[in-house]
Amino acid sequence: MVNFGPCVELLAAEGVDRIVLGAAPVSAQLGRDRVRHLLEGMEAATGIPGDGPLEAVVAAMDHLGLRRIAVGSKWADQLNERLRAYLEAGGLEVVAITARGRWAKENAALSYQDGFQAALEVAREAARLAPQAEAIYSAGGPARTLPVIPVLEEELGKPVLTNLSAEVW
Repeated sequence: MVNFGPCVELLAAEGVDRIVLGAAPVSAQLGRDRVRHLLEGMEAATGIPGDGPLEAVVAAMDHLGLRRIAVGSKWADQLNERLRAYLEAGGLEVVAITARGRWAKENAALSYQDGFQAALEVAREAARLAPQAEAIYSAGGPARTLPVIPVLEEELGKPVLTNLSAEVW
């Protein structure tokens, strides 16, 4: 996080309206307390509101009045445990989480089509593992997960969140 401050200063100088600390894996590894501390410090220093992908997922679930979430993840177990801890620190109950043992480099190497198919697969698996889930969180890169939302919401009959959909919303 050495470059966090200088990057915030550059964005503030550009006159942005909001700053997002991108990448759910980064937020998960840092933990909720540290992410919130960074965002609060950034806003205090610049006057610009900030957000992070996992904060956005927590806020979206809160806005919808939902607590039980199943996570469709391609990530490694170690990262998933940090993800679970973050979401639970935000007041959510993670009722299921999938894993494929991948790290960012492996996920980034997937073609668009393979990434899309993997996102569908893990989200469907998460829904099967936890029919009591009130929503599904499809974790991963926006280009691969965003298009799964309408397909899965129609199929599963419940909200499907991604990093980008929650951040934009």
